[in-house]
Order: sequence, then C-alpha cells, then structure tokens
Amino acid sequence: MPAPAPFHLKGQLTDSNVIAEAVDTNVIFFNRVKDQWNDVIAALLSSPDYTVEADEPIFVLIKSELEKVFHEQIKLHNPTWIGLSVFTKVSRWCTQIVCEYIKKHFPDVKILLGGAGLGLTLGDYTDTFASDLKQRNLCDEYILGEGEISLQKFFQHVKYPGIASQPVQITDLNDVKWSDYSSVNWNLYPLKSNVGQGSTLGSIENKHYVLTGSRGCVRKCDFCDVYKMWPKYRSRRGEDIAEEMTHHYNQSKVRHFYFSDSLINGSMRDFRSLSKTLLDSKENGTLAEDIYWGGQFIARTNEQMNLEDLKQAKRSGFVHCSIGLEHASERIRDFMNKKTPDAAVWDTVENLAKANIVTAYNFIIGHPRETIEDLECIVKWLHDFKWASDAGHIEKINLQTGIYFLEGTDFYTKRDNLVDFQYGGTEFWVSKYVPDLNFAEIYRRRMYISEVAESLGYRLHDEDSLKNYMNRKLKRFKEHEEKNS
Repeated sequence: MPAPAPFHLKGQLTDSNVIAEAVDTNVIFFNRVKDQWNDVIAALLSSPDYTVEADEPIFVLIKSELEKVFHEQIKLHNPTWIGLSVFTKVSRWCTQIVCEYIKKHFPDVKILLGGAGLGLTLGDYTDTFASDLKQRNLCDEYILGEGEISLQKFFQHVKYPGIASQPVQITDLNDVKWSDYSSVNWNLYPLKSNVGQGSTLGSIENKHYVLTGSRGCVRKCDFCDVYKMWPKYRSRRGEDIAEEMTHHYNQSKVRHFYFSDSLINGSMRDFRSLSKTLLDSKENGTLAEDIYWGGQFIARTNEQMNLEDLKQAKRSGFVHCSIGLEHASERIRDFMNKKTPDAAVWDTVENLAKANIVTAYNFIIGHPRETIEDLECIVKWLHDFKWASDAGHIEKINLQTGIYFLEGTDFYTKRDNLVDFQYGGTEFWVSKYVPDLNFAEIYRRRMYISEVAESLGYRLHDEDSLKNYMNRKLKRFKEHEEKNS
C-alpha cells in the first residue's frame, strides 16, 4: 500500500492552495533493493544510532540507493521545500543520510521534518533529534505531533503548537482534509490480495488507499504508547468517511481501503455507525457496492460486540482486519495491561470466522514473565483454531520478533523490576522471574511456535524477513557471550 502520510498531507496543503506533490520514496527504494530486501529490513530494524557512520556493506548499499532515490526525485520535481515524514525512531539513521545528501547537493532546497520518529518514541515529543539536525543545518524546521493543521499554519506563516514546539491534539478529525492519492504510481507496488486465500472475495481489486477514521486507543498496553501520543480517542463521522471513499472511487476506481486507526472498533458506537452508514449508502446507491475496507481490531466479548455487529459490518464491505492478541495466555496479557479476557479472544475469533471476515493475528513471544506453560497456551490456541485457518478465515499469523523496552512506554519504566540487562544497552536481557529466559531462549521459543504453526498449515506473515532479523540478533548475542565468557 502507498505510505499514507505524504498523500494525507498533500490533501491538506492542496486545500490551502500550496502546490504540493506526494512521493512514496519507500516503494521507490524498495524496487531498487528488493533482491536483498530481507537483509535490508533486518539491517534497518537494527539500524545504528543516527550519529554513527555504519560501514557494514548492507548499510553502505542502503545509503547509496537512498541517495540515488532522492537525487532523481529532486531533479524530477524541483521543489522549494521537501517534507520528510520520520515514521519511528528506527527511521532516524536514514533521515540523517537523506538530509546530509540534500544539503550537500541541493543547498537551496529547504527541509521540513515531521513524524512520530522525531521524539524518543511515538508518545514522547522530546525533540532532541530534530533540534540537533536543525542546529547542524541539516533541516530548516520541524513539526511535532499531528501534522495536518500545523503544516497548513506553517505555510501560512502562522505560529502554531507543534511547529518546533509542544504539539496539541486536533480536536475534531472532521476538520482534517481528505487525502490526495491522485499521483500514486501503482506500477511500483508489488500488489497482493489482502482478503485471504479461502475468502470468496479473494479476487477483488487489491489496490489499497489508507484512510484515517480515528486516532488514539481505548487500551493502555504497557509496551505501547499510542495512548500517550493521543491521550483522547477521537473518531470521524461515518458519513464523512463514506463520502471520502466515494470520492476516491470516483477519482481513481480504487475500491479497497485500509484504515490507519489503532483500533477501528475502539468505540463500538462509532464502529456500528460507520458500518451502517456504509451499508445504507450502498443500498441507496450513493456508495459503490464493490467498495471494501479493513483495519486493526480489538478482541471483544459477545456482550460488547456480537455476531450481528460483524455480519452488518461484512455487508457494508468490512472484509479483513488485524488483531494484536499478543499472547494466548490471559496471564501474560494481564501483565501487558491488555485487559482482554479469554472470553473476548474466543468470542472474537469465532465470530469473525462465522461472519467470513478474514483476520490476521499478532503474537509477541518472550515476555519476561512468560513461562513454558504460557508458551503452550499459544500452541493450544493454534490447535483450537486450525479449522479457521484451514477455511481461510485466518489469513495469517504474525509472530513478530519479541517484546522491546521502548523508551517512553510503561513497559520501559518497569524494566528494572523485570529484567537484568546484559552487555550494555537494552537489546539483551535475562528475566528476573523466569530462570534462563534470555534472548537465546526467546529465539528457541519463537522458532518452536513457528514450526508448530507451519505444521498446522497456518500462513506466517513475512516469516523469512522476521527469521532473518532474529538470526542476525542471535549472532550478535553469541558474539557478546563469547566476549564475556
């Protein structure tokens, strides 16, 4: 799918009569290095500090190809300003490379930085990274927090929260202008169906636009800080979302939409309103019948979200979702502060399957309190719902690469009570609660679950790249062990 931020911001700027173009440099870069993509991804996920010059061959390749991408795009568009959306902390190394190259070879072009990666983490707006680049003349300005209104005010030369200052939440998301995907080059994207092999909708158009229906989260999982970035959960009117879908369909015939929301069912009132609005719009002919949608979901009990809710959503075009179960052990989910009982997990998995809504499930293996008994809960879950996978209702399982102590999260705050860190830094640790639970054991557990899942016929999300990353990390762990033996 196209990276949403540039296209969302283009819509905002165009509405303000600023001439803007959105360029998804991610996919352009991908096409230049796709033959080595697994190595590139693994390297970027473990990228060095942005102040460090990396001389490993894979980083040399990344640097060279990024510079070529931006050289070509600047020559093509001849911009006065370039806005770079820094998605996460992991994006910082690439951001500095790009800024250095632009300032050296295109000194008259001004650089504006934005994105969650400018803070220590998603919810921490300490602007050390951005202010450092500005002081070194590697960028001209930066915007913190939600960028739509701040960006508009910036080009109107109006002082506004977030412009090199602490941001504020946008009060009403209905004030945000529609995204502008008119310049997307679909030939660049390796399109894949996102509705599941067993679904009757497996052949529908697989071009996706990413829209935003809400921001924030109703949960406070301790390893995540979305609720700190957006303390107040807000959502758009279902009517406005339906109108935007219709606009994009009429403009480009794209009919499959994925929502960037942390939870599209964070508010069941709004979820029901959205699906009813879309369904009514389809039935009265104001919205095309063949428009489909999906996004990230939360597990709820039958009392909170029943089968009829999901059947109505399916009729409105809701065909796929992704759920961060994170673990099949309720005990571990409680430690994560997920507040998701087993009843909610079982009701949701069964009801989504019965409604024929294709679903992906995420798991985090290796929590500092995870015992072997907890791990076997995942094995049991995989056996219990093999029928849903066999029928195509479970599209895939994402086993991820473990749990991380990210600065700014509640999990990070608890770190000294949970683990003893090894070899300096926070990459490697040993649990204070589970004997011998270190990275080598986490690696073993994760690969064990991978083998079980594959033996039961589950499809695993991006497993080659994830295993590649785990293998690189295991190599670093063993090198530390050897040095300290």
